[in-house]
Amino acid sequence: MSQISSEAGQIQRQLYLLGYSLPLPTDGAPLVAMLLKDMQAALDRVKELEDANVKLEREDRTSRAAGAKSKAEQHALRTENNSLRAEVLNYTRELDRIDRDAREKEYAQSKRLDDLRMANLQAKAELAETQRRLGECQKRAEEL
Repeated sequence: MSQISSEAGQIQRQLYLLGYSLPLPTDGAPLVAMLLKDMQAALDRVKELEDANVKLEREDRTSRAAGAKSKAEQHALRTENNSLRAEVLNYTRELDRIDRDAREKEYAQSKRLDDLRMANLQAKAELAETQRRLGECQKRAEEL
């Protein structure tokens, strides 16, 4: 009986520490001891879950911050990409303009070359005609 009353005293002290001040009947001590043990296990589990929840909340905040940072980096990269595309487009337009100007100059030079060749042919024809006339004039002059 002294062991039961000793256990009952310990249980009564545990209950008092938990805020239960009602007297404990000695015949309910084993049940209350078992309930206290289960309650302590439940409280320990609640504490573990609270700690795990705090850890998860911290990880969630960290993850959200990293996500926001990643989003900002992604936006910066898109902006830079768009800027580079615009720059490439401007260079392409400039190259197209230079190419068009070069083709126009090439066409003008080709036309001028054709005109010069035609003038050269005409000059050669006139020279041949003039030489023929000169030859005829020289023949007539020799005959006279």
